[in-house]
Amino acid sequence: MLSLFLLAVAAAQSTLPPADSFCGRLHEQLPLRLSRTAPDTWERDTTGGLAGLLFGASDRTFVMQMHTVDEFATIDEVQRLAAACTAERKGAICRIEGPAAFTLQAQNKSLRIVASLGEKASVRIVNVTIQCRNDI
Repeated sequence: MLSLFLLAVAAAQSTLPPADSFCGRLHEQLPLRLSRTAPDTWERDTTGGLAGLLFGASDRTFVMQMHTVDEFATIDEVQRLAAACTAERKGAICRIEGPAAFTLQAQNKSLRIVASLGEKASVRIVNVTIQCRNDI
């Protein structure tokens, strides 16, 4: 019986993003699950009022932004981060390469995750799903 419990715990942990990764830090603020369709991707379906649950919002309008982590950043750095988030056919994507700060916002509440120097990830909103992938 104990071995079944330990197997269940191990299986549950393997479906979580690595704790020391960008998606792992996002998971701490916005619980994610392993995608059934996209390999190495964690996601959160926002139907059912996720915005209201987490942010107190009544709709599912999200804003993703990239910011510098250094107040003395160069113009090139600011421009690089401004171009990191782009619109796609059914949503948007932010291609994150640290050092950078990523913000996900709904209404007047937001989540902020910092990417370390050299760390790469992507956060995508497709229809009603938020996806996170740690890129190597």
